[in-house]
Amino acid sequence: VQKILISDILYIEIYRKHLIIHLPDKQIYTSGKISEARANLTQYGFCQVHQGYLVNMNKIKDFIGYDVVLEGGEKVMISIRRRGEVLRQYAQYLERMY
Repeated sequence: VQKILISDILYIEIYRKHLIIHLPDKQIYTSGKISEARANLTQYGFCQVHQGYLVNMNKIKDFIGYDVVLEGGEKVMISIRRRGEVLRQYAQYLERMY
């Protein structure tokens, strides 16, 4: 068992029935479903940008085309279908934060 601060998570990725939790300095592998992670983390500012990715909106630095650029320069792809919704959710998130 490993304790992780939600605020440390950059993004979560699903790969072959495993969740990969991406932190600034490491990755943690665990079993689970992206839908369960989304249900638990949406209230903490996470947004599903693609079928296989949840992004911590607090870690977003920029949007370039169909990519989200996170702290540290890491990029996560936004699906074409979700792009408009992701931008809307991020704008609402910024309004709540500032």
